[in-house]
Amino acid sequence: MTNDLTRKLAAETNTKLIDLAVKMQGTRSEISDAVHFTEYGSIVVAKIISEELSTQFPMHFILEDL
Repeated sequence: MTNDLTRKLAAETNTKLIDLAVKMQGTRSEISDAVHFTEYGSIVVAKIISEELSTQFPMHFILEDL
């Protein structure tokens, strides 16, 4: 239910949403409980977020800010 509300709000406000609930498999190797990721899950999350951000922001903008 919370995921649906988040998706709805993102759509209504034209806000980019990285929907981990859709992009992750949700296996025991990724999620240790209802809130926390495993070490492997954290790596998967970082990869998903990195890929999503790199499509939204060209690499030269990211590098210029370092």
